[in-house]
Amino acid sequence: MAKLYPPSIEGKLPACDGNSLVIPFIMNRAVSETSITRMVAIIKTISTGRIVAELTQGTLVKNSDGYAASFDNEKENGKITKLNIGQYYKVQIAYVNKNDIGYYSPVGVFKRTTIPIVEIPALKDNFYSGYEYTGVYSQ
Repeated sequence: MAKLYPPSIEGKLPACDGNSLVIPFIMNRAVSETSITRMVAIIKTISTGRIVAELTQGTLVKNSDGYAASFDNEKENGKITKLNIGQYYKVQIAYVNKNDIGYYSPVGVFKRTTIPIVEIPALKDNFYSGYEYTGVYSQ
């Protein structure tokens, strides 16, 4: 059986909004997609290194940009939303084979945020500086 060489992740990762955590990575060419049964992750605090979440139900996602490990908050019993908003966290991911064997990647850092809402208050009421607008502004 071939060894599951660990995925390679960037040091700086995309932010997490709480509903899901998606971690892009580069897969080693010696690893086959068919040998991966699931993805796992360990999330630690930056300051103390204390483990705050162990995600065990991740899926492998292949898209035009490459590969990513996707962890859904619903499958993980709300573990992702328990992370503090505005806080930075360290994360390591691993592929796991059918024998529950895998090796963790190097450490990456991400920030837990909320979904941004962009609003133009002046256009919200369809009235601005003496001018009245019809319809609702959207982009």
